[in-house]
Amino acid sequence: MRVKISYTMDINDVPDKAAEIIHQSLNELQEARDLLNRTLSDMDRVSDNISHALVSLDRARLAMGSADSSLAEVHSIMAALEIYYNGEENVSDGRSTMDSGRSHATQTTNPGEG
Repeated sequence: MRVKISYTMDINDVPDKAAEIIHQSLNELQEARDLLNRTLSDMDRVSDNISHALVSLDRARLAMGSADSSLAEVHSIMAALEIYYNGEENVSDGRSTMDSGRSHATQTTNPGEG
């Protein structure tokens, strides 16, 4: 079962976190590749190794699916980061499109006065 965990971090740490997830995905893809190579080896004597080939093939598919899911999340993170960077460049008063984790808002009791 997959769960989504949310936490705050400094905006400057986001690329490092995204890279960490990509590295994990690369490891999963390498595992999938190794399993597929093992499956190909099992195909040489498929009548003797069919059960093992099926298990390896299934594990490879699961590893690739996990990597794909993680990479989709990284894609979303990087797309939000792109919006943040573009917003910082294009918004004259410096407001970002991402929550900085700090509240700088002040409450105005009578917004019409001034």
